[in-house]
Amino acid sequence: MGAASAAAGLRCRNRAAHRRARRHRAARLSAPIANASAWLGVTPVQVLLIWIAVLFASVVRGLTGFGLAIVMVPLIGIIIAPQQAVLVGIMSSLMMAPLGYATSRKRVDPAVMRPLLIATVTAAPFGLWLLTMTPPDIARLAIAGIAIGSFPVLLAKRAPHPPGGVLPRVATGMLTGLLAGFAAMPGPPVIFYFVRHGIAPAASRDAMIVTFFWSSSMVALAALVTGRFTLPTAALALSCYPALALGNTIGSKLFGHVNEAAWRAVTLAIMAAAALGAAYRVLG
Repeated sequence: MGAASAAAGLRCRNRAAHRRARRHRAARLSAPIANASAWLGVTPVQVLLIWIAVLFASVVRGLTGFGLAIVMVPLIGIIIAPQQAVLVGIMSSLMMAPLGYATSRKRVDPAVMRPLLIATVTAAPFGLWLLTMTPPDIARLAIAGIAIGSFPVLLAKRAPHPPGGVLPRVATGMLTGLLAGFAAMPGPPVIFYFVRHGIAPAASRDAMIVTFFWSSSMVALAALVTGRFTLPTAALALSCYPALALGNTIGSKLFGHVNEAAWRAVTLAIMAAAALGAAYRVLG
């Protein structure tokens, strides 16, 4: 009996030692992830969810030239503070903007783009200021509402070509800048102006890529000058770059291989689902 008891005790001690060793190895392996997430200011689960949202949104952007912020910001705004979500969205847009900007800039019409871009960069800081003055829960609902409210605008029937003259371009640019600063969503006014049946999808895509580059740059500059960019926010945005690049590559490869009517319908459905899901989570 004594020998049996000793053997049983030894087995128990061995099992306990093995469990401690496994816990130690798991803790050692998870320590870098925990340290990184602490430096980013979010938990590992939050980081993973943000990366998934960014990957999903960047596929849409690569396919269409727009939709990155409309899909991404309402979703990540559930996970982190809305002001931080907007700044991550702006930095993500800024990191994406050079992907195709040089080529797109050569293709757009300067006479059309110049007044629109001047108005955009002028209005963008005011949108950011408005965001900082808005309580977080109201900002979350407003961002989701802007995304949802975009769809009647995007689906509205309009002339095959945008209106001529400087005034419509300036008005489009002002709205673009305000939405870029408040919600990191410069897309709806630009889409309404350029995405028309009389304009080739490639031309619309080029105009949007150029506009988003300048709107994102101005909001980022305003946030930097006013001290609203923190190191964790910048680090979190930078950590999203692999997901951004991968998703954009996938979407760009799909561009031209998907029927125009099909990709427009699918893209609008994806953006609507993202915005409605974000609003449901906030209200819930």
